[in-house]
Amino acid sequence: MPRQLIKVNFHLALAGLLASVTVLIWIVAGIVSGQAAPAPAARDILPETGVKAGLCVHLGATDGKLETELAGSGQLLVHGIALTQASRDQARAAILAAGLYGLASVEHHGSLTRLPYSDNQVNLLLADLDALGAQAPGVEEILRVLVPHGVAYLRAGGTWKKTAKPQPAGMDEWTHWWYDATAAGASKDTVVQPPNALRWVANDWAKVGMGGEFSSTGMRAAGGQIVYAFNGPKKGGPDYLLARDAFNGICRWKRLDFGRTFYPMIAVGDRVYTVAAFDSHAVALDFATGATLLTYDQGLKFPRPKAVRHSSKNAMVHADGQLIQAVGDRAIALDARTGKRLWEYQEADGALHLPVVSAKEDALFMVVAADDRADGSRWPAVYGVKSVVCVDRSTQKVRWRTPIDNNLCQLAYQDGHLALFNTNSIGGDMKNGFLGVIRTRDGKLLWSEPCKDYVLNMMIWQDALVYSHGQVFFRDLATGKPKQPTLSLNYNPRCNRMTGAQDWIITGQTTFINANQDQTLRGITRSQCAMGGMPAYGQVYFTTGGCGCLLNPIRGYQAHGYEPPMPSVKDELRLEQGAANLPQSDRNTQSFGGKGPVVDDWTHTDFTYAKDVKTQPVQDGERTYTAFVHEHRLECLVEGKVVWSFIAGGRISTSPVVQDGKVFFGAHDGWVYCLQASDGKLLWRFLAAPREKKVVAYSQLESAWPVYGVTLYEGRLAFSAGRHTEADGGIWIYSLDPKTGKLDWKVSFQVNRPTYQQGEKQPPLEYPVASVTNDVLKYEDGKLRLAVRARPPVPPNARTKPPEFVVDPKNPQDVRIGLPQ
Repeated sequence: MPRQLIKVNFHLALAGLLASVTVLIWIVAGIVSGQAAPAPAARDILPETGVKAGLCVHLGATDGKLETELAGSGQLLVHGIALTQASRDQARAAILAAGLYGLASVEHHGSLTRLPYSDNQVNLLLADLDALGAQAPGVEEILRVLVPHGVAYLRAGGTWKKTAKPQPAGMDEWTHWWYDATAAGASKDTVVQPPNALRWVANDWAKVGMGGEFSSTGMRAAGGQIVYAFNGPKKGGPDYLLARDAFNGICRWKRLDFGRTFYPMIAVGDRVYTVAAFDSHAVALDFATGATLLTYDQGLKFPRPKAVRHSSKNAMVHADGQLIQAVGDRAIALDARTGKRLWEYQEADGALHLPVVSAKEDALFMVVAADDRADGSRWPAVYGVKSVVCVDRSTQKVRWRTPIDNNLCQLAYQDGHLALFNTNSIGGDMKNGFLGVIRTRDGKLLWSEPCKDYVLNMMIWQDALVYSHGQVFFRDLATGKPKQPTLSLNYNPRCNRMTGAQDWIITGQTTFINANQDQTLRGITRSQCAMGGMPAYGQVYFTTGGCGCLLNPIRGYQAHGYEPPMPSVKDELRLEQGAANLPQSDRNTQSFGGKGPVVDDWTHTDFTYAKDVKTQPVQDGERTYTAFVHEHRLECLVEGKVVWSFIAGGRISTSPVVQDGKVFFGAHDGWVYCLQASDGKLLWRFLAAPREKKVVAYSQLESAWPVYGVTLYEGRLAFSAGRHTEADGGIWIYSLDPKTGKLDWKVSFQVNRPTYQQGEKQPPLEYPVASVTNDVLKYEDGKLRLAVRARPPVPPNARTKPPEFVVDPKNPQDVRIGLPQ
């Protein structure tokens, strides 16, 4: 069902595009001249298209001039595709001479029928379709790679025109901690389904292992972007606040003077609403630039926390153009665009907490407690609760007040019902678990009971109150009675937030459960403790995590989506013999000079490759070989002078291997290269990736199956390609003849976790088995080993250790999975 939805939604987007502009006529019928016309300059393209940041693709790159101009702002990551190797080399030389290679890059592709990008990746696509002629990609292919609201700027019939891709139907946003002002915790996104493909990953790393006050605001998604806070360089000091493109993860901006993770963060439309420091007012930031637009000085100040783990991230909501704040005994409504105070409510019986809004009923619901302390580590539990109050937003009068004699940490509204919940899980109240529902038309407490199970949070999903403790419980909102059969899990999700999309429950470990109660487990990654996955824009987003429960996930802030399986390149087509392209000489080599948010993002390095911008030098006689990681460039020096440099199609993150006058290395473009050591000439290259598909990783384009390094063993060359055994089909290991590049054998490691049908018994969850990230192969004791380093290091008392794959080169299909000693 979800797969069919994606197909239908895509064609709806295509139909909307073709109906809104005359693009079909001039794209299909206008490719007539076959003559290249000078491309507009970057200074004209960017204002005309309205695209200032993100990923820009230029089809038909020639001299590199346009790529260099576009990359100069530091806001765009630019990728050119040349149709000839000569054009590629000319463009690369120009970009290298400008000191911008890596911020802009160019590759050669002989065919544009299938563009080498993941779905929904490109913000700006430039192409002279007249010049490309029969080689031009089709309209549907251009739309496939554009992000929603991305722009294609195309020349057809002699005229340059732009058009924007509409957002496919069914995609939803995630604007608040609990989804929106109702705090229901489940979105209306109908495109989300269990992911199998990485869309993007970024490097920001939370410096704590157990959640808590740091990096605990989670993520928000609105306007095609996401925003989140993460640890600043000084403990107790300000955190970073950072925005990324929601579809490719490219950094838009980053501020160190914002992002206190104790405080609320909301993203709606083109603004981010948050609080910068203790005892200060909320502010509105421009979502596109991060600039401060407005300080809400007619609103309330958010005080310094009274306890170390105090959190007030739920003390502000946005609804119907109003910003509503609840601090102390006052609730204030502000015009979100102007900052003007619209109304105020003051509570006589205590402090106000957890504001929730029903636009339908024009009502504001809040918890009234004896004091303004909201304590708890992962969950802010409100202590000394007296009642729940409903305030009329038009008159500011109390409609009803319902006494409650239990601590609370959540309110959630849906269709005339207000659900109440208090956690008793790790980091929460621990003693006073509670469930209940109030009828909102009159404040009647319809039902309530202690929550004895070890539960972290609840949400409202498909008209049911849902929570989980080794089992998933579905309660009827009006009666509290079971609405669906209780569903058993094979683990206890007590420490990570459960969220939901229209058709899926997403547990924190991470299992996807549909309305039929079928379960699909994904072990690719998980969020920081208590964060859970955030479903939005047809993808699921994860914060970076430090928990040892899952030892080998992809780490970092990231997005995952679903892609139908695609055919792999046939093995006989993987090897390319050396072509006429010559390496660049030292006169074209210039120190990298790129600046801006994209480049700054490279310094937050991943766990997979070196922190430095250069690899460790390799000495071979009089020659020294060093790779410049982010510039895709390998240099050969003799007596300190560059005698040749070679540019690959992606990052080169490990030192090359040199033997018998040849230089071998792998790159993040998914290829393995063999160069002639004397002059850097390409002898052969081998496609290790199953096929050409690029995603954005750490603010650069990379293959979905990067190669991190190569290993020589017994006269053969071995390497692995991929990122994780559960992402994009897994990890591939190859052995080649290093002289010719001819394939000896290959094996793949793939984890395809089964979907368990309702009532089907599942085995106990064993995370380490076969769930690993890629690394550099090692050859020991006659075996090739993919020994994965646990990140972070495994604590001494850990229940499990990371596995390793062991391949016997004499019998490569006999793959063993073991625990390293």
